[in-house]
Amino acid sequence: MIISEAEIKSEKIIEKANQELANIRNGILDLKKQTVQFDSAMRSLIETHLKMLDIEREEIEKDG
Repeated sequence: MIISEAEIKSEKIIEKANQELANIRNGILDLKKQTVQFDSAMRSLIETHLKMLDIEREEIEKDG
């Protein structure tokens, strides 16, 4: 009786650990996706600002 209870408890512990592992793996995948999205947004923002600087430089050179 005691052994079967211990086996059941150990199975539950292992199941819970496997669920936590799956959650952690999913969290890692989500963070990787967020990193790619952030990188893309940052690159887009920088490119936009560079274009604005180029336009401003052209206007200064045209007026100067």
